[in-house]
Amino acid sequence: MSELLSTYDHLGICFEKSTLQLLRSHWAQAYLAMLATAFPDRSKGVRAELLHARIEAYLEDMDRASIDLPRRGDAGKPVAAKDLCVEQWMRKNRWLALHPLETGETEYRLTSNAIEAMEVVEKLGSVEALLSSPRVEMIVRAIESTALMVNPDYEAGLLQRKSQLERAQRELDEYISNGGAGETPDSTVRASVANVMDLLRQVPSDMRRIEELLIDQGNRLLEDFRDDVRPPGEIVGDYLERSKNIFEATESGRVYSGAMETLSNAQLSGTISDDLKMIASASALEDMPAEERLEVRRAWSPVRSGVESVLRQRRKSSRTIRSSLTQHDIAKDRELARELRALEKLAWEWARAYKRGQRSPFSLEVGKAETESMARALFDPEGHRPPPALADHGEAEAADLRELIRRGGPKTRAVVKAIADSLPPTGEADVTGIFNSLDSGLRREVELCGLMQLATDIGIDVERETHGAYRTVSLDGRKHRWNAPEIKLSEETRQAFLLWKEEHDG
Repeated sequence: MSELLSTYDHLGICFEKSTLQLLRSHWAQAYLAMLATAFPDRSKGVRAELLHARIEAYLEDMDRASIDLPRRGDAGKPVAAKDLCVEQWMRKNRWLALHPLETGETEYRLTSNAIEAMEVVEKLGSVEALLSSPRVEMIVRAIESTALMVNPDYEAGLLQRKSQLERAQRELDEYISNGGAGETPDSTVRASVANVMDLLRQVPSDMRRIEELLIDQGNRLLEDFRDDVRPPGEIVGDYLERSKNIFEATESGRVYSGAMETLSNAQLSGTISDDLKMIASASALEDMPAEERLEVRRAWSPVRSGVESVLRQRRKSSRTIRSSLTQHDIAKDRELARELRALEKLAWEWARAYKRGQRSPFSLEVGKAETESMARALFDPEGHRPPPALADHGEAEAADLRELIRRGGPKTRAVVKAIADSLPPTGEADVTGIFNSLDSGLRREVELCGLMQLATDIGIDVERETHGAYRTVSLDGRKHRWNAPEIKLSEETRQAFLLWKEEHDG
């Protein structure tokens, strides 16, 4: 029975975690639907005001559909979106976290608990089996590699490595003799892609967990500065040791360290991105919806953004330490903390000693400020006269719809169609040069904004491209020259460009 009770106690700790609290909630289905819709990219945040507006709209839609929702007392209306986000999801259950931005705004981010809950639900709802031949091969290779690492027998290890080398040589010879790798069944390719995507989807929650651990470590450091009587140097030393253990003693930390090693190699990171783009354009995935192929193309971005988010949090923690050491008087902070604890203790002692309804001994009245009388403006009849009547200019001119359209936003679909009609049949295509040869009506300055967004959508990193000259024509016919990132289409990005055109035709 002792083993049973130990297992029961361990499961009790697991069931107290926020991940299972979300899944066991009475409104779990509604909560997960709103969070998944509001955060299409789980690795990125959403501005606080925007999320409140989105959740408010979701609550109204679900209420009209008669879906069971948390409601405000006896009013019968769904709970306010802001209260749901702040009180329930952030403070009580820790499914959301609020982060300040450099612009002065704040944004919500999903915690690792919420991301894990979404992953569990996705796996339960998936009808596709991930135990495919590519997955088994990956498992076998991992077992062989691990056994090779720990094998203490020198001769056996040497024999295994020679066997691997011979196998690789046979595969190379076969590849050369066949003039390529040969045709791989579409089902095998799709299974391998599903395996890769499943592995990559697990990374954002690990990254978010590391970020949360760093935040907790920073908060603990601030508490130690106030409460610990040791010298500040010892406190910081312990903090640095704990931070080191995060990345060496936890599974999530090792995932982050491995990702950091990969991302530190710009060439390898670029190769991975290129490989994913090539996979998304494979003929075996032609039947896959465009949204899923785009997800494959961008699958490496959450890994990169997750590592960048952890790096930002580490820099923020470093600034916190520096600020606490250089701008705060630790002795005074500790004295203030002691006084606040003494006041809290006194308040609890009074609460236990006095009966319900008895007046508090503390004065709750705010003293009156001694100020001189304020001068007030006298009545001015001039300020109460009505404004003059509006002048009658007769009937207004009718709006010219064609002129309004001409002065409107980018006509990206028309520009893309014109560029597609001018693409060379093969080889690299220079979109910048083609744009400069288009009709003047398609070369407005605003069209550059649409082109840059299009390039980002099809996987071109415009921030790293060299700049070229774009010749634009303003509404009054004046010609201008703008320096902006060049857009060059390879065979892969050409297909993505044409796919974008097909999806947005009409």
